[in-house]
Amino acid sequence: MSSTSKGNELENAFYHYLLGQKEQGELIDGVHSPKLTEIFTKKKYYCPDRGGDVEFDIVLEITREGGDKPYHWVVFECKNYNGSVPEDKVTVLVSKLNSVFGRAVKGVFVVSSRLQSGAEHVATKYNIGIVKFDDNGAEIIAQRHGGLRLEKEFVQSQIFQTANSAKTLKFAAFHGGRYFDSMSKLLANLDPTATSGLDQDNAAGTGAVPFIPTEQLRIAGEDLLDRIDYRDGPVDLERVCAELSINLQFSNEVVIDADGRIVSGSANFSRNTIQINDHEDGNRERFTLGHEIGHFCLGHGRYLRSESVIESDLLVHSEGRRDLNYRRLEFQANVFSSALILPELHFLMKVHKFRQEHDIRDRGNGFVFVDDQPQNLREYQELLGSLSTHFAVSKEVIEIRFKNLNMLTDKRKSPEATAPTGLLKSLTNVGRGQ
Repeated sequence: MSSTSKGNELENAFYHYLLGQKEQGELIDGVHSPKLTEIFTKKKYYCPDRGGDVEFDIVLEITREGGDKPYHWVVFECKNYNGSVPEDKVTVLVSKLNSVFGRAVKGVFVVSSRLQSGAEHVATKYNIGIVKFDDNGAEIIAQRHGGLRLEKEFVQSQIFQTANSAKTLKFAAFHGGRYFDSMSKLLANLDPTATSGLDQDNAAGTGAVPFIPTEQLRIAGEDLLDRIDYRDGPVDLERVCAELSINLQFSNEVVIDADGRIVSGSANFSRNTIQINDHEDGNRERFTLGHEIGHFCLGHGRYLRSESVIESDLLVHSEGRRDLNYRRLEFQANVFSSALILPELHFLMKVHKFRQEHDIRDRGNGFVFVDDQPQNLREYQELLGSLSTHFAVSKEVIEIRFKNLNMLTDKRKSPEATAPTGLLKSLTNVGRGQ
């Protein structure tokens, strides 16, 4: 796909995102009524310096209550820059904006990938904004009072390249040294005459995700199993979705986020839908689905309008009381998923059963033991395989369940033997860290 095609694709997606914000009445909540904001694409304005019209990608025209002409404009230029916004592009845009609109305008570059840190200096120097937009990213609810609070470091890592790239959001922005994850707060900052009453250093509301004990998450999963009258074997997750009135959809497409990472599934809380994308392994697909069901059951829809699952979400293996809010949401969904697809009582009963069938004996090393000796490795793999088949989950998930139930004594020393081979590589301590 050419750079022009990519730019047009980004422009079209962002334009419809803005229209959706306006329709939901959230475009500039607390600053101006959305009824006073018009959104245009490819609109032309006369430029005296050029003696002709110039075209801008997307323009917001904002009118005062009772007024008939715009008093403030926000111009979005959509570009697929990979490294940084070239300074000459910035100066050209600033020159055009000043010539057409004077001082009553703010310019914003919209990009689809993270920028180099030097872009921050250029944006500040010329007083322009930067928006990173990913149509496949998660969309938070950032209300004027309350809503999910995403820490500055998290939002900053959305826009500029850092050592640890965070899960991508649908919208993140930078202007004047501040970071924003909602259009409302960005526009409040861009309009110097607006009095929104917002804490501009708080980019995403005031709400923190509450700490939930692991036992409470386990009980929530088991309560759901009671509702579908679960007896044994693989949990019928499609029936679970039906019980929760969730519209479950499966897609054969491979979905990629703005950072090139595979999106294994997504949830839309306002529409009550879950979509599971193409998986090479159906057992891994089930954990993704359990993760998304967890978001619904744990009430995460009060923080998120939509969310997507990438591999790193399923690697959140512990929780501390000072963890980032978004990380806490993912941790809770993982613990719930584990409790849902591997119910503790049934799991323990099957471990006993398969140990006997494979003649695995406790030789004083622990109920489930593995080290580098071939016989012990073979017995351990046989046990994992039987449990994986019975519950229709991956061996990695079984191993995680062993560890969070403190059932496994693992004395393997070689990295090849101890490293899980699949999707949930780092989920080795789910449920700990409390």
